[in-house]
Amino acid sequence: KPYKVTKQTMEKPKLKKPVLVVQANANDNSIAWKKVEGATRYVLLRKKGNEEYTVLANLKKEKIGYKDTDVKAGATYTYRLVAKGDDVIASVNSEAVSVSRKKSR
Repeated sequence: KPYKVTKQTMEKPKLKKPVLVVQANANDNSIAWKKVEGATRYVLLRKKGNEEYTVLANLKKEKIGYKDTDVKAGATYTYRLVAKGDDVIASVNSEAVSVSRKKSR
């Protein structure tokens, strides 16, 4: 099926794909990103192990980081971020970034 160019796709710019950095700290996973020009909000997605992605947080445009405190030792968490805007097409998902938490001894 060929791609159909519509008036909407011609008039609305598309937001750039966000880039995530994730770090496992003692009690949380710290997620950071640079602001995406034109974004009015962000949707942070998370999956644990092989589970499906779920929405972890809906964040205001001013946010450039998030601390995930609902983490367990020995688990692997994968995050994605979507930038959204009012008069633009949402970005594609960021690249998936995973972090494995060490098991406690």
